[in-house]
Amino acid sequence: MMQQTTVVVQQPPAYSPIDTHGYMIINPVPLFGENSMTVVCGNCGRQGPTKIVPENGVCAHLCAFMLAFIFLPCACVPLCSGSCKDYSHYCSACNAKLGTYKRL
Repeated sequence: MMQQTTVVVQQPPAYSPIDTHGYMIINPVPLFGENSMTVVCGNCGRQGPTKIVPENGVCAHLCAFMLAFIFLPCACVPLCSGSCKDYSHYCSACNAKLGTYKRL
């Protein structure tokens, strides 16, 4: 007679918690802004400044649409101005996208 063996494999957690006396400490997600900031990349593990790329988002398009009704020649100003753009943060070593700062 053959005996069946059951093997249970547990997946490791997606984060790396540290157990200290019943409390788990998890690194918080940084809040991205308009400026470059120093973070640890989750992809390559390198600590360094982020590379930021400005992109036209909802705020820029909404402002351009409203300006088109008020004064048409000024409609392109929000699309060229940095004050209405969203900013995507990328790792300066591996170019992995780390996060985005959105105006709206």
